[in-house]
Amino acid sequence: MKRTLSTILISLVIIVVALFALLSYFPWQAALVLTLMVILLIEIIIAIAPAAFLSRPTLADGINDEDVLQIFSSMLKDVFTPDTILASTNTSRPYQILIDTKNYTIGREEGCNYVLPLGSEISRKHICIRYREGSGGYTVSDLGSTNGTVLNGEQLKPHQTYPIKNGDILAFAGIPFVIKSAYY
Repeated sequence: MKRTLSTILISLVIIVVALFALLSYFPWQAALVLTLMVILLIEIIIAIAPAAFLSRPTLADGINDEDVLQIFSSMLKDVFTPDTILASTNTSRPYQILIDTKNYTIGREEGCNYVLPLGSEISRKHICIRYREGSGGYTVSDLGSTNGTVLNGEQLKPHQTYPIKNGDILAFAGIPFVIKSAYY
């Protein structure tokens, strides 16, 4: 017979009152009542537990390995694992910038992913580094900055996309950065 949650709670209150009464006169009976309380608490947890949790399908219910892989891949599809760093080659300004989102902006404005506090040397939104889904590589775009951006010695045209790779030199705000893998 299933008990409703309210019946369980009322029973628990009665047992607690009885426990306090028994503690002073009959300690071994109090131990018995305490055991009953534990059983009732377990029943309450089961009654409160969401039905979805208790009725999740198992491998015995017909889920195969492909279903499990599909579930995990759908959970992980939006997870971005950063693997690129911009490391300044200028020792007087040692910056290491980990690219940790698919669209990473650098500038002096608070809304950028990385804020370089360099005053007029850097624009509010200076560059954007984007991860390319299909190829797994990165691109860089100058966002119309005042002082421009240089990639391997060549000035970038504003709002155009350029592929970048490990070892490239990207210079902006008067600072040269080498593009490096985060794992080396």
